[in-house]
Amino acid sequence: QDLLPSVTTVLTVKAAPGLEAWKQNQLLLAALTFPEESKAKDDLGIVAKQIVHDAKAQVSEAASRGTIVHDGIECILNNEPWDKESEQLCAMDEWITANVLESKWLEQVVVNKEVGYAGRSDGLIEHQEHGHVVVDWKTQNCKQNAKGDWVPRYYDKFLLQLAAYRECVENKPPVLSVVINANAGEVYEKLWTEEETQAAWDAFKHIHSVWCYDRNYFPGAKDQEVSA
Repeated sequence: QDLLPSVTTVLTVKAAPGLEAWKQNQLLLAALTFPEESKAKDDLGIVAKQIVHDAKAQVSEAASRGTIVHDGIECILNNEPWDKESEQLCAMDEWITANVLESKWLEQVVVNKEVGYAGRSDGLIEHQEHGHVVVDWKTQNCKQNAKGDWVPRYYDKFLLQLAAYRECVENKPPVLSVVINANAGEVYEKLWTEEETQAAWDAFKHIHSVWCYDRNYFPGAKDQEVSA
C-alpha cells in the first residue's frame, strides 16, 4: 500500500538506554511495592504478570501526562480554554506570552517521500529571538542537582526527531526543543545549532536505512534501498 513509517517508528531501531533504564526502574519499584500477602498466596507466575502490568501502568501514566500537556499547549496557542489549575500549563502560558509571536501551524502531518517517512510535528512557530523554528514539546520528570536547581535533559532522539521533521518543512528552519518540568512550573528551551541539526539528519538517514533493511521494505525510491 506504499505506507510510510513514522519518525518515531523509525527511531525504535536506535537504542534508548536512558528510557530503558527508567522502565527497568519502574519494574523494580512495582516488584518492591507489591503486597507481600499476595506474593505469599498467589502463584509466582501470576505475581510476575501483575508486577509487569503495574510497571507498564506507570509508563502509560507518564505518556498520558505528556499528551495532556501537549493538548493544553495547543489550546493555549489557539486561544481556546485550557486547564488553569495545571502548574505546567500555567508555566507554558507564561513562556508562550514571552516568546511566541505567532504559530504558523500545530500538530501537522509532514511527509518526506524521497527518503520515505512521515510524522506529526508539534508545530512551526515564530519565536521572538530565533525567528521561525520547528518546535517539539517534551514533558520531562526533571531531577535536581546538588544545589537544588532543576536540570532538564536534552536527548539525542529529541534532535533526531526534529531534524527529520524540519527536512519536510519549506526553507528548513532551525529546530527548538522545549522541556516542561513535570515536577515544577518551569519551562526550558534549547535551540540546536545548524551543525548539530545537519549531523542528526545524516544520522537519521542511516537509522532509516537500518529500519528498511530489518523489514526488507524500502518506501523511498521505488523498490530501491534508501541511500543515506
